[in-house]
Amino acid sequence: MMLAEAKAHPDKIKVRHICLPGEESDRVSPKRYRLKYQKDAQGNSLLDLVRAPRAVLEEARIRLGPFGYSGQIEQWPVPPEGGMFKVAKIQVGIPPPLMKFRRIVRYWDKAGTEAGTGAETAGVKMGEYVEIVGGKTLVRLFWILDVIHGRWDSGERERIIRQTADVDGKGVAVCVEQEPGSGGLESAQGTLRNLAGFTAGRDKVTGSKELRADPFSVQVNEGNVRVKEGLMEWPAMRDQLALFPFAKLKDIVDAASGAFAVLCNRVRVGALGGGPQR
Repeated sequence: MMLAEAKAHPDKIKVRHICLPGEESDRVSPKRYRLKYQKDAQGNSLLDLVRAPRAVLEEARIRLGPFGYSGQIEQWPVPPEGGMFKVAKIQVGIPPPLMKFRRIVRYWDKAGTEAGTGAETAGVKMGEYVEIVGGKTLVRLFWILDVIHGRWDSGERERIIRQTADVDGKGVAVCVEQEPGSGGLESAQGTLRNLAGFTAGRDKVTGSKELRADPFSVQVNEGNVRVKEGLMEWPAMRDQLALFPFAKLKDIVDAASGAFAVLCNRVRVGALGGGPQR
């Protein structure tokens, strides 16, 4: 269409959206262009094996940081303050003594990946701190006290979950996400057997990750979430929160939203029973 014709008939202008991230994903547009991506020796499906192989992309990830990489390489810019989670609202500080918390829970989002760049196993320990004066709740904060994440085979993963429970102590409830299907049930039951002696339960999740994370995001965006000062894994968690739900890795966010659900009695652990599905 010539420029003069376009000005005369603006309703006939057609815009075609083209999105070609460095690595194949659902954001490739038009979808048929996914056929243009090629796999390297490690099985990564990349746009350009010569000019942008995996080593170059990883170097760019380090050089650009999570926000720059998301915009330039993944073709999905995210505002610095975060998208669904306004990470700028999360304060870092010194938490109250553990005995001051109403409840503390460690929630595990499990994965069976031992190596590579796939899903991780993540365990987030979160505590609920409440101040009540004259029968009225004046302060209600949710503290992120510890984060563990990594890629382990099933045996090493179960050893780490049990070891973490021993370190956390019996005052910290443990909850494990149960994936759909019989395999998810068997995996969750195996973890509970491994946690004999601890207050533990399983969370049979339903719905999308975004739907499950929404209640937690409300508290983050209202400034009611805190992070323990000196938490080494906070940068990794902050990046996942800021890019959620568009980041490749979402496991720490899944574990955090699960821990929040337990603290709010949306998922019940221990003597209170299995609790409602969510």
